[in-house]
Amino acid sequence: MNNIIEYLKWRGDVKFEYSPINEVDAALFSMFVVPDLSGIVSSGKETVTLSAAVSKYFQRPGRSGNELGILEPKNTIPMIELMGSSNRFGEVKLCGYVISINEEKTEQFGAITAILPDGTRCIIYKPTDDTIVGWREDCMLAVSDCVPAQNDALNYLAEMAGDDASPVIIIGQSKGGNLSAFAAINAPYEIKKRIVRAYNIDGPGFNRNPESITGYDEISDRLITLRSQHSTIGTLMNEPGEIITVISSVSGPAAHDPFVWEVLGTEFVRDPKGQSPASIKFEKAMDKALENMNKEERIEFINELFNLLTSGGAETLTDLKAFNPQVLVAAGKLMKEDSELKDFLNTLFEGLIVPDIKGLKLPFLHN
Repeated sequence: MNNIIEYLKWRGDVKFEYSPINEVDAALFSMFVVPDLSGIVSSGKETVTLSAAVSKYFQRPGRSGNELGILEPKNTIPMIELMGSSNRFGEVKLCGYVISINEEKTEQFGAITAILPDGTRCIIYKPTDDTIVGWREDCMLAVSDCVPAQNDALNYLAEMAGDDASPVIIIGQSKGGNLSAFAAINAPYEIKKRIVRAYNIDGPGFNRNPESITGYDEISDRLITLRSQHSTIGTLMNEPGEIITVISSVSGPAAHDPFVWEVLGTEFVRDPKGQSPASIKFEKAMDKALENMNKEERIEFINELFNLLTSGGAETLTDLKAFNPQVLVAAGKLMKEDSELKDFLNTLFEGLIVPDIKGLKLPFLHN
């Protein structure tokens, strides 16, 4: 099966001048923002070529090769190496690298801007990382009209799009896909009319009908949601724009990884059958759980639960492998108080996290 790595090997010598950016390129960019490029790419508008940035990344002292955390696809590092050595991506200019994690605000945000040879600005948002605060914010997406990272995404777009007439493409995978759609919908009109595409790559939608959001109709024809036929995260809530279902080589939550999506030419291979039965079952289970959620009570509950999970000093999902027994007991008691939210969080964590992490179990969800 051809995937985005094979595409990169095959298409890497073809510059953007000869073949315009496509959806597979967008997926590659969506994963390029995953590694930490702090100190390599400027947080302002000073640019560095992608090739130079990748070279500096691999020369960074103390780089372990395992720095991405347990959630990130292992192909990410080989991918950025291939991108850096390619004619297609090597000359792309990078700037505006930001990363912010704020536990007090329940905020996890990251982004980078890639400027193509023709001046097109690609605004790329980082997916959820290994931090617990990132997953806490993801849970808040289900009960809040707006979370801090969404405002960050909108402000970042306004700053990095510039005030010229250059085309803009917005890209994000997982939570980054939600941020991509949110920023595009809520962008000022002068920026919105410059947006060529906004890609939500297997990211969650919104907790209300996108058509009810002011400004949606001005951009809906340029919103693209790409998701696997086995999608879980990409089925959450109300997805915006055109939904394109593609074929992946694996099933279950692992299909969230764009590296396992089948590529033909410059596109992902469409699945004529649409969603798989397992994906539909997950979507219906989540919809049912969300229907029963009272916003104010659930926000309070989610805050209390995540406060418990971090009370033992855990900051990442990796840390949760060593749960404090007292925290587990307290979390278990809390879960028993609300069976509806227990069903919601059980579906969310088991469906999106646990199957991808061998050895990580969340006992309070099982007992």
